Amino acid sequence: MADMECFACGARLPIGSQHCDHCGEATDMMRYSRLSDGTPFASMDVITIGRTKDNDIQVARPYISRRHATLRRVEQGYRVVDNKTLAGTYINGKPIHGSAIAKPGDYIGIGTCDFHVQDDLVLLKRDLEGKLYVEGWDLTYRVPGHGGPKEILRDASIVAQPGELVAILGPSGCGKTTLLNSLIRNLQVDKTYRKEGQHVPALEGGTWINTIPLSSSYHAFMRLIGFVPQDDLVHYELSAIEALRYTQELRLPADHSKEEIDERIRSVLKSLELPENIWHNRIGSPER
Repeated sequence: MADMECFACGARLPIGSQHCDHCGEATDMMRYSRLSDGTPFASMDVITIGRTKDNDIQVARPYISRRHATLRRVEQGYRVVDNKTLAGTYINGKPIHGSAIAKPGDYIGIGTCDFHVQDDLVLLKRDLEGKLYVEGWDLTYRVPGHGGPKEILRDASIVAQPGELVAILGPSGCGKTTLLNSLIRNLQVDKTYRKEGQHVPALEGGTWINTIPLSSSYHAFMRLIGFVPQDDLVHYELSAIEALRYTQELRLPADHSKEEIDERIRSVLKSLELPENIWHNRIGSPER
């Protein structure tokens, strides 16, 4: 029997498993063999995936385009067409440019969703929304120095579970930012320094997201990784609702309507429990 992978621990499980025998987590898989109207996939030559309900498969995330990707049945499996999207479409963690073939056994990645192509071309969906965990082990980072490379981070390890708040504390200059940059591979990982004729890598150690090496799948996860610098990202002269509107227009696909953006802004402000009577107040700064 074909198997699938547990999103939490990476254990191999029989297709259709509801829970992982190794870690006990729910597999949260959805098998797409028919559309909502009962039409079988086997009779379809073209399948659309996108943000809105008029797609054959809906991925209702704001960063997903209205018509995100199109799957066309071919002899080898599916020809996957990315419709010039902002978030991108991936096969086995690699971004596709225009189109590419997904064969049985491959994973088609759209946002936080993976679609595993089965032998009969049925799609098995895995949604990782809220289920991502990151681990970094033995992270070491070197910079050029007098007399050779200098280690500014040595053998640091960190693990963050889904929904867990992890605090990194320490005095200024102790390496907090270097640790986070190393964790998300936001450093010059291909830069090397020579010492006595040997190549010394700038960054050592590894980072995994749900057991998947980030170094080989960075593009697939890059839009799911957020890094906020110490300085605020909001303009103190704007109101909360104005700041969110500009952020939405900059970061979301251009096919969002004004109504969709306004609804998304209201949803975010309500989730923050911010009273409506201050939505239009100026954000301000410590000085103002």
